[in-house]
Amino acid sequence: MKEIERRCLQALIGIVQNIYDQMKAGHVPEIHIATRTKHNIEFNEESEVWVYGDRKSVRSAKTVKGAYRILKMTYVIGFLKEQLSLNKSSTSESFTTSRRAGERRSSRSSLRVTDLLRILRF
Repeated sequence: MKEIERRCLQALIGIVQNIYDQMKAGHVPEIHIATRTKHNIEFNEESEVWVYGDRKSVRSAKTVKGAYRILKMTYVIGFLKEQLSLNKSSTSESFTTSRRAGERRSSRSSLRVTDLLRILRF
């Protein structure tokens, strides 16, 4: 695994670890993410790419919809972790594989907190 992939994986696992720690402490999990709006995008001269700015929004598991979004995010992080361990990093390959996995898991109730724990091997 390349160094950049290792650092990305650590950052992704850090997100899930944060969610887990909040649940373990008895708190409703929430994450702060960059807003995806045209007002929060800026051009980085050094890297010559468009990046998100400083504006953040909160995703919380206070509602069923919010909890499902966070759980879906943890599933995607687990999927990416698996793909990196197999040296598969192609976006189209990952998308296709993820969609097929999603078809097999079409019921929302099939995604549980136990999936999060399995992903992180707790």
